[in-house]
Amino acid sequence: MPVVFTDNSPETLRELEWASKAALEAVGNQAVSFAKNNVLAAGRIATGTMHDKIDHKVQGDTVYIGTNVKYAIYNEMGTG
Repeated sequence: MPVVFTDNSPETLRELEWASKAALEAVGNQAVSFAKNNVLAAGRIATGTMHDKIDHKVQGDTVYIGTNVKYAIYNEMGTG
């Protein structure tokens, strides 16, 4: 009796790619939550703009966390 193999690698790779993207999105969302909580805990809220504009972006296999608020760098790194 011959053995028949079915190649499911395209479907498997597609599912792995989907799972990887979903995991990166989850990491990004959690990191944004941590960043916003740190801003709140540090008492650095004046108008809420910086807090509200913290976001993430997934690019390839990398997650970027940040904001487009220009004065955020001074909150992160200090002014000294």
